[in-house]
Amino acid sequence: MTSSDLFRSLVSEITGVTPRVAEVSSHAAEAATPKRADDAPADDPVRIIRREELAKSRGTLTRVDYQQRLRSGEWRDQRREVYDNGDSAVLLPYNRARQTVLLTRQIRLPPFLKEHAPALLEACAGKLDDEAAEVRIVKEAEEELGLRVTAPERLFSLYMTPAAVAEKITFFLCDYTPADRLTSGGGLAEEGEFIDILEVELDTAAGMVRSGEIQDAKTVILIQVLLARYGDGSALASTAGSPGVSAPPSSEA
Repeated sequence: MTSSDLFRSLVSEITGVTPRVAEVSSHAAEAATPKRADDAPADDPVRIIRREELAKSRGTLTRVDYQQRLRSGEWRDQRREVYDNGDSAVLLPYNRARQTVLLTRQIRLPPFLKEHAPALLEACAGKLDDEAAEVRIVKEAEEELGLRVTAPERLFSLYMTPAAVAEKITFFLCDYTPADRLTSGGGLAEEGEFIDILEVELDTAAGMVRSGEIQDAKTVILIQVLLARYGDGSALASTAGSPGVSAPPSSEA
């Protein structure tokens, strides 16, 4: 009988409850056990020494000890914290006839805590939740924008904060017309989403990037892509405010 088994037996006799100390201790020990540095391929520039889970809720925060090979061939000890909250997709709908885009507006806690920022203007986005990006973004468009999307155009996938965050975002564009509006959108209240929807002229959106009204990086990227296709680029040099902003037309418009 091991010491942990003996401890469990004594506690069980005294309290009538069998503790799970051994399982918890075993799990913690396993999570903290260093991996052999020489498990990595010989030509790998990074050797993982140890992973330790610091927190886990909607995402996982992990502290990683590793060695990185320098140009000299020397191995340097490093430590980083990595947050993995899953991959995402983002979509910016564009109406070619009206030259408008659909944006969302909602409170984002980190900017609020950092700068007391008001609600942010963003493109429609959401977590993949183990679905293909093309499948998930169609659902997000209907939930957030009330928009029917049948053929989202996949552009590329990017890491937005690769030094600390594992999330990779897949970017999409799509065409839309007023007839594609199925519902008023606004997000899912049960998921804590309270989203306003705005229809903004593309040139106005570009001016809002320049003036700082749009601060979301993924939205800025998609606006730049649309400008490269359909704009003359002059809007980003303007400090135009928001005169070209309106509520999106309903399907009856």
